[in-house]
Amino acid sequence: MKIFSIVILALVTIVSSDFKQETKLLTATYDGFEDGIFYFTDSVDEDETYEFEKIEDGVLKTFDLKDKKFEGKTFNISYTIETKTDETEDEYEIWTIVKLELVK
Repeated sequence: MKIFSIVILALVTIVSSDFKQETKLLTATYDGFEDGIFYFTDSVDEDETYEFEKIEDGVLKTFDLKDKKFEGKTFNISYTIETKTDETEDEYEIWTIVKLELVK
């Protein structure tokens, strides 16, 4: 019975680790919101742009990025990337902002 419990615990640990998403960080300047996408430009490499489809509700309550007053402001951004598959089996990514900090 003890071995059975250890095996179940190991399986749960392995399965749950597959569903964890790595949180990534970047510093970027907010460019605006258009067609459901939040646009940012990298603070160091201005040729590098980022498009976020989602933003967690709590973050949006703190920083209403749909308001133009945040355009041109620089943020430290914590985000996740989720890979999904569409009906034709093509993979695509959904970038989600999970935390924002205004750089002063």
